[in-house]
This record gives sequence, C-alpha cells and structure tokens, in this order.
Amino acid sequence: MDDDQELFILSGYSLIPRHFRRLVRSLCRIRRIKQRRHHFMDYVIAYDFWRRKLPKDVVEKVPEVICAYPLTPRIVFASDRELGIYDDSPDENPIRYFFFTRFVPFKDDTQLNPKGEHSSLWSPADKDKARLAEFEKLVQGYGGQLNSEELEFECCKRDMYVSKRRPRY
Repeated sequence: MDDDQELFILSGYSLIPRHFRRLVRSLCRIRRIKQRRHHFMDYVIAYDFWRRKLPKDVVEKVPEVICAYPLTPRIVFASDRELGIYDDSPDENPIRYFFFTRFVPFKDDTQLNPKGEHSSLWSPADKDKARLAEFEKLVQGYGGQLNSEELEFECCKRDMYVSKRRPRY
C-alpha cells in the first residue's frame, strides 16, 4: 500500500472553544446563517479558508487546526488521562483547538507522561516559542486578536495519514 496511518505524539498550543471563536471572528467573517448560534465547524472552516487564502510564503507560518474531542480514542491529551476524564465514549463538540508545532513517532505511552523521560515533549522549546511569536505577530498584522496567555502548551497522541509515495519529478 502506498499510504498508511501512523501514530504520532504532537506537541503544540491549544485554545479553548471560546478563545478560538474570538480568534476566528477577529480574522474573518463567518458566513451568515439563520441559526442563532454557529456550529463549531463553521469556525474551523472559516479559519481554514482564511489560512488557505494567504500568500504561499505566509501559509507555512500559520498552523493548521486540529479539533480535539474530549472522549475519543483517536486523539488523547495526556492531561485528560491524568485527570481521569478519558474514556471511549464519543462526544460531538471539541474541548480544544490544537495547533501543533512539532511531532515525533509514537513509541509507547511513556511519551504521554509529562514528568517522565519524555518531558521535553511537554515543554515549549525555543523553536515552539519562536513559532508562536511569529504566528501572534502575523495574526495581529491581519487585524486579528490572539492572546498568547490564553494558549496552553500540550502534548497528544494522534493518528495521522502519511503518504508513502515518492514525489514524481
């Protein structure tokens, strides 16, 4: 098979839904609908649309967003597991919007222990801080509002689709 799903440990910053909605509203207009409240995917779609419309050299500096659902086996925040709020029951709405800044292949659950030998995955490195500062400056340059104090640096395990195909030249 040419493509495969692999497990990775992602490190990066997350926002709670209220702060993500404020960020998106500050960057772009959400399409008007007759409903009183927008569905959470309207904000994800609006952010993604805004991101894809940026110049190519800028898009690379703007992270993709991952919806983190609280009780799904596909994405597990170790902080949730420590707090005992992880189980296999599905839930409809995300509890966080995650912007990953780096990732490593998943080896075992010890990587999900913030106090263990892989604790470096749980702390922002200089590169992560630089990416956040660059993203914050870029958002402000486009008239958006991103408060870095509202972001939380976290780590999670996630299935990701990886292409095994070789590029054709």
